[in-house]
Amino acid sequence: MARIMTVGMGKGGVGKSLLAFHLAHAAAAASGGVLALDLDRQGSLLSLLGVPPAQDLAGVLAGFAKLDSNMPVSAGGGIRVLRGDVSLAAAESMLVMRAAPPSFLRDLLGEIVPPNGCAVLDTATGGYLSEMALAAADVIVAPVAMRTADAAMLAQFLERAKKLAPHAEVLVVPNRFDRRTKVSTEVYAEANAVAERWGAVWSPFIPETVELDSARLGGQPVWAKQPHTPIARLLHNVADTALRLAGVLEPA
Repeated sequence: MARIMTVGMGKGGVGKSLLAFHLAHAAAAASGGVLALDLDRQGSLLSLLGVPPAQDLAGVLAGFAKLDSNMPVSAGGGIRVLRGDVSLAAAESMLVMRAAPPSFLRDLLGEIVPPNGCAVLDTATGGYLSEMALAAADVIVAPVAMRTADAAMLAQFLERAKKLAPHAEVLVVPNRFDRRTKVSTEVYAEANAVAERWGAVWSPFIPETVELDSARLGGQPVWAKQPHTPIARLLHNVADTALRLAGVLEPA
């Protein structure tokens, strides 16, 4: 059965797309290939992968185009991308009007992701497409920024995620952590307690660092661009943890 990993959180600016980008690269290396979907019409994941936006995904979701294995385009490194653009908003509205079930997206992915394959979904901050992506997930990766009120946002997100995907594994990734600030250390402790309460796996933190600037990465994961840095080891560890939870990698 295909393994689906959804990166989500109920607010923007927490590093979802950057995490999805690295997870897609790690999944492709581990399994020989991965399908990536950018369900956010802002297209941040597409931009990181160097793939131009297109109406392919919106057309399939709206029922105007037929999905086939030739539709995803190559982003290199074993990553294939089913492309979206701003028209995802209209497609999402049509799904709501048709009362498409939350399982719609997983059923759709089953048509092009092989039984032993995997997919990485990057989501918007809300909306029905994001709920479908959560419902489709075998593993939900939830980055949370170490900022005021983000622990409360995490609690709300995990409650929704568990309702939509009660059997999914959840990996919480504390992101943009700065040990020099009181806010970071306080939110870290609060978010850790929230993750434990909801039975989520708690990841090592990702620090605030310029090494993860998308312009510096140049379309490559940080472990390819700067292989011997602490941030490269940390991000690879996070990605490998998600892949183990999904069954793509063997347990450590």
